[in-house]
Amino acid sequence: PERTSVEPTHPLHLVGVREMLRSSLFLVLCSLFAFSIVASGFEDDDFERQFEAEVRGQKQPTLKTEVGEVGLKVEEKDEDGLEDEYDDEEFISSKKGSLKAHHHPFGQQKQQEQEQQQQQQQQQQQQQAPPNQYLQHHKIEKLSSEEIWANFIPDFCIVGVIIFYVLYYFFGRSQNRAIANAFGEEYGDLFKEAFLYLGVGGDTLRRCDTIKKNSDMVAHLSATEHAILGTGHKHCAGILATLVLKSRQDIFSVVYNYYTKERDDLMIEVPMNTLEPMNCLVVRKDYREAYEPTYGDSLAANEPIESSNFGKEFCLVSDCDRHVIAAMFSNRDVATTLRKYAPLIKSIHFTDQKKASTHSKCLRFVYVLPTDMTKIRTLLKMTLFLVDFLALYKHSPKARQLVETNRLKISQDDKREKRQEELQQKRDKEWSSMTEEQRKKKLEREKMRKLKKRAGSLKVQM
Repeated sequence: PERTSVEPTHPLHLVGVREMLRSSLFLVLCSLFAFSIVASGFEDDDFERQFEAEVRGQKQPTLKTEVGEVGLKVEEKDEDGLEDEYDDEEFISSKKGSLKAHHHPFGQQKQQEQEQQQQQQQQQQQQQAPPNQYLQHHKIEKLSSEEIWANFIPDFCIVGVIIFYVLYYFFGRSQNRAIANAFGEEYGDLFKEAFLYLGVGGDTLRRCDTIKKNSDMVAHLSATEHAILGTGHKHCAGILATLVLKSRQDIFSVVYNYYTKERDDLMIEVPMNTLEPMNCLVVRKDYREAYEPTYGDSLAANEPIESSNFGKEFCLVSDCDRHVIAAMFSNRDVATTLRKYAPLIKSIHFTDQKKASTHSKCLRFVYVLPTDMTKIRTLLKMTLFLVDFLALYKHSPKARQLVETNRLKISQDDKREKRQEELQQKRDKEWSSMTEEQRKKKLEREKMRKLKKRAGSLKVQM
């Protein structure tokens, strides 16, 4: 690979905000649940304080008298709904005594002293009486310490799950970081040979000779995504090698991945400075339906091409002629690598019509990251070789004309389909706005028009 001394002008960036939010969503929900438990505990404490204050008698009861059909009945009700009933004879005798005391000169003073004594006795009894008597009167039993702890068992289990999830999160994140750092240590020399500047810490670019540790060039974007950014190459604007690792920090994802057999991926994107008109996709057959919608309409409109350079498990789709594809992959080392490392290859894509990107000319490689990272060294060397090879590759005039004709036909078909869809929408709108009589008249006109057309065709045949 040829390096250039030009200063980096277009560094690539990746932000793993979505992955970080997804991994931390469970932690946020657990934190809210823990906060709700604490808040409910404070509410219970306030209720207990208010309940004890009412039991101690800090609020005075209210007196209510009612006259019944049989006799006079007095009910003393407090705020808790307790009633103390007295007979009418006792009430009348007490009233007579109070009237005598009222008319007697010394009776009023004596009555006041008796009332004060009764109030003092009631206060002493209320202070001496524990709240348990009030609870027993209402048939409310005080819970024992064992029963109280038993009621909090679900809360303890939830808190334990949260603590375990948090600890496992940091453990899984450290595992992914160790894998990314090991990848940087193993293949940092290859990137240093091909590119003049490499990223340190994500956004900062430094010269390769100033980077001491290869692991420093790995940018930890999130718990599952780690990237190596490089620029300063003659034939491309840069390179972005992204490690898309499994969610080892999420215990639920670990259980899910155990059954789905998900693996770690290595995705390499190379925005090219120059590239011939081509749209070529080499993909495993079981991934073709998932890859085609993102790689342009020119691939979906073409049939798969059979090639001896690829294994039977691969599918080759391109808008170029099969002879052009054979010429691009005519290198013996490339063909041998594709056949030998077929289980580690997911897709290889070359295009000059990349959608939703500032660089329309781009190469994209997706590999499976094995446990033994030394196995993909040959694939990385092939990737860097194809960057230079495709930048220097030139179509013949006939091949270029064939590609342009094919693309023009596809664009015309797309425009025709869009126009038909617009006309059909317009007809549906007009039909919905018509009345029943207008619809009948229109159907009759169409029927007459078809009959005239048939009659004209019969005359021509005769």
